[in-house]
Amino acid sequence: MKIRGLLWFAFLLVLNACANVQPGKTDVVSNYHYAVVLESQSRVSFVQSNNIKLEILKHVLTQLTYCEDHDFGSKSATMPVFQADEIDRLAPALQQAANRATPGQWVRFVSYSQKRGTLFTVPRKTEGVLFLTDSHHVNIAFNYINTRRSPSETSVQYHQYARVNPLDIDASPTSLVVTEAAMSIHMLADGHPSPLWVEVDFIKIKQQETEPIQSPSDDFVVGETSEPNPSSARNTPEPQVAEPSVKKQRMIKQQLEFLKKLHQDGLISDTDYEQQKSKVLDLLYSEHD
Repeated sequence: MKIRGLLWFAFLLVLNACANVQPGKTDVVSNYHYAVVLESQSRVSFVQSNNIKLEILKHVLTQLTYCEDHDFGSKSATMPVFQADEIDRLAPALQQAANRATPGQWVRFVSYSQKRGTLFTVPRKTEGVLFLTDSHHVNIAFNYINTRRSPSETSVQYHQYARVNPLDIDASPTSLVVTEAAMSIHMLADGHPSPLWVEVDFIKIKQQETEPIQSPSDDFVVGETSEPNPSSARNTPEPQVAEPSVKKQRMIKQQLEFLKKLHQDGLISDTDYEQQKSKVLDLLYSEHD
């Protein structure tokens, strides 16, 4: 009886595992907080990844923001799609999956998080896909962003992926907000912007990150820290003595008048008066105000 019970228990475990495996998906990473899978898609033509860089991918995830629609058409302030800890664990998995994807596959992901509410943290989940339509345009489309999880959704390992294709979503209580020139909201076939689909130009992001830093002065060659530019040194005009500022002139005059009054009242000697007056006059054409 004990053996039969153990066999029956094992059968139930296998049956439950099979129920959670959805056809057409290949697990890449599955964890308590997030999961990333490769999924075949025949509706749209995708291309193979060309070595997506982790730093750029993290930058993109950091720049993704959204707002929520409220009653009477008002919108909330923009909020980040992913928290910092989500990006740290999700970005490497997305990079791994994207670089493994073959033409015709996209990367589907889900991330569980705890979003801070008014009094308590609220369990949330975000699901979407990532794919390339050409060598440098990466698309990220969401099924939903930071949607409240049900009490039974405690681990991504038992997550049921949405059956709705995110590319078909044309209305949503949340909508993405573009924050930089390298990103753009995808336009649907009817000419309206998609609420949850953004396109990213990786070439523009690379250009932004590799733009040379301008030298603070034309007297120095870019990249040099101590040697002046010889060609610019030849054209440097001779230094001129700056005239004292009005503020300095007023201050010196007040000090001279004060010394003169002290001398007239017999509070300082002739020698002290001449010495202090000489020091004050020396300040008149000193280098610093």
